[in-house]
Amino acid sequence: MRQILLFILLIGFSSIAMSQPGRGTKWSPEGNAYYFQSSGEIKKYSFADQSTQTVISSALLTPSGSDQPLQIRDFNFSADESKLLIYTNSKRVWRYDTRGDYWVLNLANNSLQQLGKERPESSLMFAKFSPNGEKVAYVSERNVYVEDL
Repeated sequence: MRQILLFILLIGFSSIAMSQPGRGTKWSPEGNAYYFQSSGEIKKYSFADQSTQTVISSALLTPSGSDQPLQIRDFNFSADESKLLIYTNSKRVWRYDTRGDYWVLNLANNSLQQLGKERPESSLMFAKFSPNGEKVAYVSERNVYVEDL
């Protein structure tokens, strides 16, 4: 019996160690709401009135020249929530989907900008906003690049 229990625990812990980490909850700065993606849009769920509203429509997530919105794998807002960093077109490296393409949606003027356009498709990794939200740093081909927004 003891060996069976040990085996079950071992299987449970190994599946946790092997699984890809979650993308986490996208909290609002006030902490009274969170963001999520649904049906090609970014929505906000408010705890106060238990309502859901669309904050970024699929039209805003559609690059010019395309009739389809970006297929979002992950997203993050800048600290002031004026820009949205979008991770899409992801490719698996070993166990994790760490390579892909990144886009920035400027919510002040609703412009969508692809980062690293001159780099190969699905070759960017680990993009992050600068603290002031004016730049994005990312890794591609073992080099770090910084782009002004």
